[in-house]
Amino acid sequence: QHDVQEFSRVLCDSLEEKMKGTKVDGMIAQLFKGKLENFIECINVDYKSTKYETFYDLPLVVKGCANLHESFKQYMEVETL
Repeated sequence: QHDVQEFSRVLCDSLEEKMKGTKVDGMIAQLFKGKLENFIECINVDYKSTKYETFYDLPLVVKGCANLHESFKQYMEVETL
């Protein structure tokens, strides 16, 4: 999985570099860049934290999932620590 993610990142970086100064400058980010919100709320103490991160890919687990929607739903599940 890491090889695929690394290849994707290198490919996108290379395409972005080649596209600079052209009419499609910034198109890779426009097409593939997203924003992820990480939210932490403590149960036993009064503490909340929100952090935003940009991403170009999501590490979805597909093994054991019937389809992409199920995989994405699993990714978005609330995790209790």
